[in-house]
Amino acid sequence: MEGQNDSIVADASLLHKMSLNKRRILLWGGIGLIGIGFMVFSGSDEVSSVVLEPRSVVEEISITGRVVPSEKTELAFQRNGRIVSVEKGIGDTVLRGDVVARIDASSEQAKLSQARADLAVAQADLDSLRQGTRSEEIVIKESEYKNRKLEFVNASSVMLVRLETAYLKGEDAVRNLTDPLYSNPRSAIPQLAIVTDSEVAHRLEITRVSLNALFSNWRTRIDDAKLAVDILPAVEDSREYIGMLRLYLDDVANAINNATPNSAYSQSALDGYKTDVATARTNLDTVDANIVVQIENLTKAKSALISAEDALSLARSGARVEDIRSAEGVLASREASVLQVQADLRETVLWSPITGTVTKQDAVVGQIASANSVIATIINSTGFEIEAFVPEVDIAQLSVGQGAVVTLDPFGTTEEFKATIIKIDPAETIIDGVSTYLTTFVFIESYPKIKSGMTANIDIETARSEQALAVPQRAIQTRDNKRFVHIYQSNGDIVEREVVLGIRGSDGYMEITGGVEEGERVIISGL
Repeated sequence: MEGQNDSIVADASLLHKMSLNKRRILLWGGIGLIGIGFMVFSGSDEVSSVVLEPRSVVEEISITGRVVPSEKTELAFQRNGRIVSVEKGIGDTVLRGDVVARIDASSEQAKLSQARADLAVAQADLDSLRQGTRSEEIVIKESEYKNRKLEFVNASSVMLVRLETAYLKGEDAVRNLTDPLYSNPRSAIPQLAIVTDSEVAHRLEITRVSLNALFSNWRTRIDDAKLAVDILPAVEDSREYIGMLRLYLDDVANAINNATPNSAYSQSALDGYKTDVATARTNLDTVDANIVVQIENLTKAKSALISAEDALSLARSGARVEDIRSAEGVLASREASVLQVQADLRETVLWSPITGTVTKQDAVVGQIASANSVIATIINSTGFEIEAFVPEVDIAQLSVGQGAVVTLDPFGTTEEFKATIIKIDPAETIIDGVSTYLTTFVFIESYPKIKSGMTANIDIETARSEQALAVPQRAIQTRDNKRFVHIYQSNGDIVEREVVLGIRGSDGYMEITGGVEEGERVIISGL
């Protein structure tokens, strides 16, 4: 106590020289390594100072983060389906590969059975090619060829009948039902006899001349088709002729609708022609539809005939190298189909890719699961990390491997945990208009009581200076981009001195690296 009193008296003696006014002095003890400070009151004024003595200055960044599991997976089916079972619920422990839920797989099971059957057929075909064709198989192929040829001939005969019918219906529509509307309809200069729109009448007269050539060509095409092996070209031409006749009948109907009754063509007569034209159009639509149906039948018969002919030729000649290779290709394709369906089947089961604990389970038996919609979450319950968003002003001071001290809200500020930075995202995340960078920390040791979601308060040491001279930040004055402190000298004078600053401590002290010496007294406030 005696030594402390001597120091107080010395400080009071020094301050007494600062003013001629009478002062009342209030002194207080030293703080750690910073020496002895004091406060002086002069009326309403107060002056405080600190003696420069070596101390530690630690610069830190303080941020807040959240505890997250070191491993977390969100599970979703890759296809839509009805949920048929839920194997794991919230809180259940799962091992890697455990089933969490299933959707209905009956369709995939059926496809797998079909794919395997197709594979067996492809294998049998390849084996047959490699073994060669037996005589009884050739007989069977010949019989199949004859049957397919008969079917093709019959289909061709039916088609010829339908082409003939179409020709007759077209001829009837023009020469019997609409020619009475002309004078000299089959001549080179037919004239429409009814009074109607002149433009339509002129177009009809020109078209009527071209129809004479149309029927001549149509007749020739049908007659030639009767001797041809492939009658499909004649079928295509016939449908084109039918389309031209439809357009012609449309113009005739338009002319009749706009016709003016007269002594030669009364309204009753015109109405009769309207009915005739409508009948002709219906007839053409019907025969065209019949031709379309028969085209499909004829095409199928032709394809079957070609296949039967090829099969017979192959049976007679034996397997060629290219045939065997083709069969091998088919077999490989069938094998791939089986693998694909098996992959689809696996997608009906939701597996856990990690060992951990189920923290979310939204699957309900009977509900429809949507593809890629998360229904379960699993976390690794033994390892945890901390994720924090560091503002851009601080991120340059951090690096992977840097240590940190962490406190968690549930345990208060007295219990500290050690952590290390393991990752800093290179891309920014904008939060409230500020660029931040997601930084991940890992606990150095395992702490069983830590839970996911806890709030973490993180202090990261970015710089340290031992045996530094430092003063509270409020003692630093700034002017013209320079830094100054006020030194109280032993003779009672106060001088301003420019200083060089170092790091800023987390306790509010600023390191001074130049401009002052140990033992000098720096005024903190009150000037």
